[in-house]
Amino acid sequence: MYIRVLDHPHADKQGYVKRANLVMEKKLGRFLVPGEQVHHRNKIKLDDSPENLEVLTARDHALLHGKERWKPKKYRPPRKVVVYPPIAELRARVFESSLRRVSKELGCSHVAIFNRLRSVS
Repeated sequence: MYIRVLDHPHADKQGYVKRANLVMEKKLGRFLVPGEQVHHRNKIKLDDSPENLEVLTARDHALLHGKERWKPKKYRPPRKVVVYPPIAELRARVFESSLRRVSKELGCSHVAIFNRLRSVS
């Protein structure tokens, strides 16, 4: 939430300042230094009570929230090993039907088959 304070040194172009910043500045008895940020301890941005707020450097604030956002990567099963037929047979199968149909039969992408045929030529 923002409050309009026209003569505040950190106000935006329209004269607004974050309410949490104003509460913290009143608690500290000074303006916030550039590079300082106000952190809500209980993670509720609308709760601007002085005991819920603390001043952190921008780096510490980013590190704190970065740890909260970290999630382990999703499990990905290992890649399937595709056994390709000999090049002459592969070329004949693609010629008879299509690249995409052969790739579905083998269980790989059509690009993999295309690159395999191109690399041998």
